[in-house]
Amino acid sequence: MNSVNIGMIGLGNVGSGVWRVLEKKKEEANSFPWNVLEIKKIGVRDVRKERQVKVPASLLTQDIDSIINSPHIDVIVEVAGGRDEGFKIISRAINAGKHVVTANKDVIASYGLELFRLARSKGVKIYFEASVGAGIPIIRVLREDLVANSIQEIRAILNGTSNYILTRMSENGEDFGTALGMAQRLGYAEPNPDNDVKGVDAAYKITILSSIAFNTSVSPDDIYVEGIDTVSIRDIEYAHELGYEIKSLAIARKHNDGLELRVHPTMIPRTSMLAAVRGVYNGIYIVGDAVGPMMFYGRGAGSLPTASAVVSDLCDLVRSLKDGSDGQFEVPVLDNIPIRPIEKLETRYYIRLNVPDRPGVLAGIAMVFGNLGISIASVVQKEVPDTKGQAELVIITHTAQEGPFRQAISQMDRLDVVNKVESTLRIEGVVEE
Repeated sequence: MNSVNIGMIGLGNVGSGVWRVLEKKKEEANSFPWNVLEIKKIGVRDVRKERQVKVPASLLTQDIDSIINSPHIDVIVEVAGGRDEGFKIISRAINAGKHVVTANKDVIASYGLELFRLARSKGVKIYFEASVGAGIPIIRVLREDLVANSIQEIRAILNGTSNYILTRMSENGEDFGTALGMAQRLGYAEPNPDNDVKGVDAAYKITILSSIAFNTSVSPDDIYVEGIDTVSIRDIEYAHELGYEIKSLAIARKHNDGLELRVHPTMIPRTSMLAAVRGVYNGIYIVGDAVGPMMFYGRGAGSLPTASAVVSDLCDLVRSLKDGSDGQFEVPVLDNIPIRPIEKLETRYYIRLNVPDRPGVLAGIAMVFGNLGISIASVVQKEVPDTKGQAELVIITHTAQEGPFRQAISQMDRLDVVNKVESTLRIEGVVEE
């Protein structure tokens, strides 16, 4: 077949990685599909900017429209980022009759269904493996390899920045601010890290995975989200003492009455596979009705891992064009599955309270829980360092519903036997004695 001409929009970390991978493969293997992939133009904001890779100046342009509308370009690789700008680029490319490969999770999560349907109407294809998990081929696994399964649940560490911060807090005893500062110095966190540490990035990714896994339409607005910025080193110390690790988990579960979708810091047993995912790595745990539990692990971000997925999509596109197959993917909305409100969540809880060190404290707290049908599994009480007459109370509950638990916390805030509710965390899994 003739060459497949690529117009790439963006030459930052990911775009530079795509250039490196393609150039290396062309040197190593002058065979299909590498011998037909050719980057013809690259759209950038500033052609004079110094770059990570040496690219012929003739390939660079600030005129994005000239790339999208060129009759000589077959596919647009969108690696510029940004939700609204990315959507404009991709929709314009589709309307111009171009196939699209993108790493933009924000766009796919927010506008995916609209774009897939537009692409179908225009007879072009969209590939987006790099939007979740970077080099981990999780989207292809869900779309193809696990198609015979009804997916029961997904539990995943999907943000390398948050995982790096929590790992430093766990292993080095650093507080959140110190660990975040190190992540920023190493380039793992942006100067404004909110999307990572507040769970927004992971929410986009679990939106995409849930849509595919459960054959339904999921919006980022459907995901309950909490960040890791409230996690204290004290919580991590207690978690270790109790046999747990704290991770930011993205969780999607299918119930008879709807989907449970949430992202938040979570206590998990230190013996679990996800607890062993350290640093900037991602881990994705999936349960299918036929295959049972499966675990996927790897770098979830970075120039070359993300580029690996982008180039893999390009190869899939080339093969589908060669054999005439329809590689287009559209989320098959078989059912509009309702989203369960977070108040219906049933799980175990960790609560850390600052209380007066006097008799009757636990009885008052136990009464609040008891009145709302919440059973206490364990209690740890310690003196608060450098204080007089104060104690720290850590309570683990048995399984309870989120709604009554929130009521309990609200009532405790008003008790004269509670100085302050310091923190609460949800628990996934039980530590084996």
